[in-house]
Amino acid sequence: LVILGLGLYATMNTSQDTLPTLPYVPAALFQSSALLGSVVNAVAPKVMELPPSQPVPVDPLIMIGVSGLFSFALNMIPIGRLDGGRMVSALFGRRNCQLSSFVSLIIMSTSALVGISRISIFWGLLVILFQRTQDIPQKDEVTSVGDTRKFVYGMAAAFALLTLLPYPGGPGPL
Repeated sequence: LVILGLGLYATMNTSQDTLPTLPYVPAALFQSSALLGSVVNAVAPKVMELPPSQPVPVDPLIMIGVSGLFSFALNMIPIGRLDGGRMVSALFGRRNCQLSSFVSLIIMSTSALVGISRISIFWGLLVILFQRTQDIPQKDEVTSVGDTRKFVYGMAAAFALLTLLPYPGGPGPL
């Protein structure tokens, strides 16, 4: 998020002479995520009013920040051996982790089949093909996790959810 902010700052302070040399992305990229759209709307609200196919010049730091946001959000999905699955397993136990993995895969496959999210079919296939082996059990599954770690997981999950949900009024998620 910090790198995204730096990229937005660098783009907004670019001179008119160097603006054509920057890479262009469609405005729909900024409208595909609630978190990304909110940040861009706070800094550059006119970008959010552009049509989705309008090319927008951006500093490369913006693309690095967007890539980081989406890779974090996809890894926080509570499935098996992904980061989100390991957190759910530590917080709620192995049985609930298996249930959340199943529910997450059903949601991803449904959104892919209905056409809500184009990236979920590829991510779901990657997870099913390469992450289906059983995770190593924790050393201590009896002691509960502290409140600080529960809060950190809740914040990370909310951050990931805001990244994956579409911006209101935008063209939809990636």
